[in-house]
Amino acid sequence: MKLSREIEGHGLWRAPCWLAGDFGLLHGMGFAGAPAQTGLPREFVPLALLSFNVGIELGQIGVILAVAGLWAVVRKPLARWTERIRVVPVDAPGISSGMWCIDRALVLLE
Repeated sequence: MKLSREIEGHGLWRAPCWLAGDFGLLHGMGFAGAPAQTGLPREFVPLALLSFNVGIELGQIGVILAVAGLWAVVRKPLARWTERIRVVPVDAPGISSGMWCIDRALVLLE
């Protein structure tokens, strides 16, 4: 689906990497205080954060490789369904995050 020319030329649509980078920075700052709250000595905090981030990145690479491998296997059999299943990679995380938010909200209401 094409964006209208009016939307394409504005702000984050020209460079969505800024939005992703800013969100990642904000998300990372939320985790930065966690090691101190666990009682970890200050001198080990940088190593703990580095190890945590490396682990997260390796996990993400593993997921990408698994999905790419799965796609290589099912690509041909699903060729005629491509248009119908094209929305799954976008909708699945959105539905999952929506359910997670509702679950968190319900816990807060208890």
